[in-house]
Amino acid sequence: MSSVKQKQEVDVVIEMMEIYINSILYKRKLYPEAIFRIRKAYNIPVYVSIYSALNDYIAQTLKAAREMLRNRKIRRMEMIIFEDPDNPMESYVFNLQYLGLVMENDENMSAFEEELRQSLLSLDARMKNLNRLPESKDVKFKILLHTTESAYVRIGNDPHL
Repeated sequence: MSSVKQKQEVDVVIEMMEIYINSILYKRKLYPEAIFRIRKAYNIPVYVSIYSALNDYIAQTLKAAREMLRNRKIRRMEMIIFEDPDNPMESYVFNLQYLGLVMENDENMSAFEEELRQSLLSLDARMKNLNRLPESKDVKFKILLHTTESAYVRIGNDPHL
């Protein structure tokens, strides 16, 4: 696969991760509804934050994830909701196994986009059945990037990631 197609594929996956993160934050009401705006992605409505501090955190995390995905150094991304960091309330795990097949042709890309759309709808349906989170100001979230061992060492030595 050409590097242009690989970059496009990585960009699609990272965009999807951003949509997932925002969807979870919105649906689980970790932030007020007023900081989200509706937009369309993959022919379905999604909510996206307009809160700059939150967007900066997500962008920095996804910047590191993008670099690791390009280099095949990331295994999965995990979003954890918690009051006590040692006792997670919820965890959302996204396996990011690189297959390199999506951008080979338009048919693969269309199928991939449909799978993404269906997974968003599935996530939305599953979250509707969850109990409400406590209305405490102490409920927080964090995003973890699970990497290969060599990526872990590299990240520790790279101040830009």
